[in-house]
Amino acid sequence: MTFLRVLEGTSPWLWVPVAFLAVALTGAYLIGARSARRPVTFDLRKGSAESRTLVVILHGYMGSPRSMQRVTDVAREVHPDADVLLPHYAAGPLSNKSPFDVADEIERHIDGLYAARELGEGSRYHSIVLVGFSMGALLLRKAYVWGHGQDFSADRPEPLRKRAWVDNVSRLVLLAGMNRGWTISRKEDRRRNSQVRQSPLPIRMLFRLGVLFGTLTRTGNQMLAFARGSPFVADLRVQWITLARRTSTKEGRAPMTAMVVQLLGTQDDIVSPVDNQDLIASTDFFFIPIAKMGHGAMIRLDISANAATQRTPAWEAAQALRKALGASYAQLQADSSVVQQQVDERPEITDAIFVMHGIRDYGHWTTRIAKELYEPAGQPARRDRLAVITSSYGYFPMGRFLLLGARQKNVRWFMDRFTETRAYYPNADISFVGHSNGTYILASALARYKSLVVKRALFAGSVVNTTYDWNSLMRGPEPRVELFRNIVASRDWVVGIFPRFFEFIAETTPLGSDALLDLGAAGFNGFDQRELNIEFASGRHDAAIRDGDDARKRIKAIADFLALGDVDGLQLFAEASAKNPAVSLLSRLCWLVWLLLVGGLVALGGVVMDSSQAPALGLTLYVLGVIAILYSV
Repeated sequence: MTFLRVLEGTSPWLWVPVAFLAVALTGAYLIGARSARRPVTFDLRKGSAESRTLVVILHGYMGSPRSMQRVTDVAREVHPDADVLLPHYAAGPLSNKSPFDVADEIERHIDGLYAARELGEGSRYHSIVLVGFSMGALLLRKAYVWGHGQDFSADRPEPLRKRAWVDNVSRLVLLAGMNRGWTISRKEDRRRNSQVRQSPLPIRMLFRLGVLFGTLTRTGNQMLAFARGSPFVADLRVQWITLARRTSTKEGRAPMTAMVVQLLGTQDDIVSPVDNQDLIASTDFFFIPIAKMGHGAMIRLDISANAATQRTPAWEAAQALRKALGASYAQLQADSSVVQQQVDERPEITDAIFVMHGIRDYGHWTTRIAKELYEPAGQPARRDRLAVITSSYGYFPMGRFLLLGARQKNVRWFMDRFTETRAYYPNADISFVGHSNGTYILASALARYKSLVVKRALFAGSVVNTTYDWNSLMRGPEPRVELFRNIVASRDWVVGIFPRFFEFIAETTPLGSDALLDLGAAGFNGFDQRELNIEFASGRHDAAIRDGDDARKRIKAIADFLALGDVDGLQLFAEASAKNPAVSLLSRLCWLVWLLLVGGLVALGGVVMDSSQAPALGLTLYVLGVIAILYSV
């Protein structure tokens, strides 16, 4: 009866916007579902019969071949006899068309065109030019790396052998290419480069509302797949770096087959110069900045007859595109308006180690491990060959930890760091130690990103499901994890009760291993593969990293495992013979603990409503207060 008081006296007209919203959500869902099944279409505009050049031009978000018409006109000026291929894929705001499928269909079509031309004597393409705008640049780069075969296509729907067409790609021209993916937060980019523009607040708010709408309707999955750190983007970045750094035994690093030219506006609020990091890994990368140009304006070129006298930014962009499409390597090198950047590589680094903190933690303990790694007692300093990454994703409260989207945001953040580490330290093996949510970050990343490979990994206070399949990662001719251990604490009630509840729901309901339930109690119950566990560290959630008289020994054991692969040293954590019986009982009854907690909160909400002169307002303030607490502790 208490809750009925909230609806008492409401107007029937209240249901009109509710019904409208329901219809809108349903319609959006149906449009998204249809777009996922729509195949890529291809418009091939033939050049002369003697043409040996193929130009592929791909549009971006909410675009089409028509939106690329001026780019096509410039390409025709530079390559008048070329065949021009214009793919068209569903790229609307509600589109669920998988970018993996788009890239796969484009690669197959280019391969088919090349094979058909190769059958005719003397008619095969000698030069293939790939031109992509915004996220279209990502799609063409993915098709290009996939075309290099199975070594570069582990994330492809069907990995195939190397294609002949990729060896005939002469250049890739990227127009405001989103090489790191999109993000609505540019704070970190601005710290690196003060010239990076922040998107206006209304645009950021509109984008957030769009993401929320897409979540409610299960639409817009295509755009989400291009977010910074997403599997499509992060795997492509690693694949690109690996491809760009192919080596030959006699001549050292060999350049990529294709020259890469990135055109980017100085007022672009989607892509920043920082996004060129991966492209710099190519020895043949050129960057052409276009003054006073924004993101969408990059394809609104001015190619009119009198444009040269006005010298507008749109005319400058057209000139830069002509240069990118037709200038030789030597001409680009000699051009003062073209930047040939170099990546700040450190090839002498042989080991890079991530030290990752957990929830409700700023990661201060990570600096102690970093110091021990750099300057181990009684051993030669490892500083010259070692890099330790202690970057923090910030304070992560319990409320956000319970939300899949918030957890995955940190996973994407980590993959962005991982990719940069691969770029900076091309010869390094990468290892990882994580506590609490830090363990979730690596486990989730390994499950979602095919390019992620770590040499050694150590978990403490793990919130990962106990059934996590380490066997598939550690076995086979090319294991993705070489060595792994999990420190299990004897009294970790935090893990035993809260993440364990997610695992319990997955075990006892049809939801199974749904992504929403990808947490577990491996930090208290251990992984099912018992040989991977160190049982049991005496203590609670922070048993492996706590301060105390033996803290230095613990830190040293962790550092020696990461740097040297010393598993025996970890046995000092095996202090207790069994788990604490009381915590074990609470872990088995985790569902009851949660029921009591939620029931108590609901009952308290009812008391607030009954005692309030305005029940709806009282309930609202109560719910907001509970959320504020969860998001603060």
